[in-house]
Amino acid sequence: MLSTVLLTIALWGTASSVAGPGTSWEAVFQGEKGPDGWVSAVVATGRDDFFVSGGWGITRATSGRLERRDTPGHAIFGLVDSKPDGIFALGAGELILHFDGKAWVEEHAGAAVPPRTKSADTLLYSAFRTCSEPNVIAFGPKLILQRHDSSWRGVSGAEREAFWDLVRGWPSLGATRPSRCDAGSWFWLAKGVAWSTCQDGRTFEVDCGNLTSRARQPAKCRTLSAAALAAGRIYASCANGTLWEVTSDSWRALSPPKAAGKELGSISVVDDCLFVAGARTVWRRCRLTPP
Repeated sequence: MLSTVLLTIALWGTASSVAGPGTSWEAVFQGEKGPDGWVSAVVATGRDDFFVSGGWGITRATSGRLERRDTPGHAIFGLVDSKPDGIFALGAGELILHFDGKAWVEEHAGAAVPPRTKSADTLLYSAFRTCSEPNVIAFGPKLILQRHDSSWRGVSGAEREAFWDLVRGWPSLGATRPSRCDAGSWFWLAKGVAWSTCQDGRTFEVDCGNLTSRARQPAKCRTLSAAALAAGRIYASCANGTLWEVTSDSWRALSPPKAAGKELGSISVVDDCLFVAGARTVWRRCRLTPP
């Protein structure tokens, strides 16, 4: 059974210097030691209000305290703020939790699975909404579910193929794929808004069928890990640990946290603060815009 644990403690954090505009990086969350202490995702709703997921479940940091929701046997692999429907947590064993503004509500779960099981057949890690589809779609490596009100259902046949098309690079969203563009990465950034790359380095934002060219992907970033959209800018991390601010004109390199390691697997931006997550830590850096 899922349990909720409320921990009223000060946020753990240290500061380290970072090059470029803005303040230094702060480590604002540290996962516990042990096999379930890894961090999978971060979603921020305010400078001092954010959610972190991982092997243990979900923790909310708010106003100097941590509220923890354990999900034993169901590691959480993704957090998605699907406005206006709210935040969803997705994990092993088809687990889907929805934050109702006060607490996490379990909306769907498959059969019980052994602790730390990562079967691709029952794994969910992300969700999105298109401009024309009124319901949230959750997916994993092999599984795809659609939300109706507060319940979820599997899809099959032609409907399943249509939904899978929305997960793949350059799905049918009313925008024609640019010529000679072999699809690379594809990230859902907001309702109906996605960001795609071509193998030759070109990048494009797709907004409800409208195609906008973004700056070409630099050679220093061969493989993208995560992306987030805020104030017309895309913030992206790469598999080699580099961090970037992307506009229509350029990719501006940002100095990542010194202790971040090789990869930052999740990014969130709110109130001019950039949050990144990697390994067992979440970092925050505020005042992104140069003075």
